Amino acid sequence: MDKPVYVIGHKNPDADSICSAIAYSALKNKLGINTVAARLSAVNKETLYILDRFRLPVPMLLTSAKCTLAEIDMDEAMLLSKDTTMKEALDAILSRKNKGNLCRGQEASSGGHRFRFRSDKPVDRG
Repeated sequence: MDKPVYVIGHKNPDADSICSAIAYSALKNKLGINTVAARLSAVNKETLYILDRFRLPVPMLLTSAKCTLAEIDMDEAMLLSKDTTMKEALDAILSRKNKGNLCRGQEASSGGHRFRFRSDKPVDRG
């Protein structure tokens, strides 16, 4: 069996971070991906109450969430000229192994590919 993927929340987890890691790990396991819910620091009283109430184990503590360079999937840098059109640049990105996640909430298609862009950056709704 493959090494597990550790599903964690943020560095100082609160209840929603821990519960989200547990739920997402359970979903991925049902989808056939070997995952383990984990945490990076102590569990607070509110979280302990919730876990006890629903009879869930406290996720394992990871003392390090570092990965090795061998575990990171990287592409070679791509050089484009200033005359390259946006469509040509997008086609070049999509032809690579790592497709990338570019912009939240936008859909596009190019060269027979249909994809949805997304980002971890908050959307400015101002």
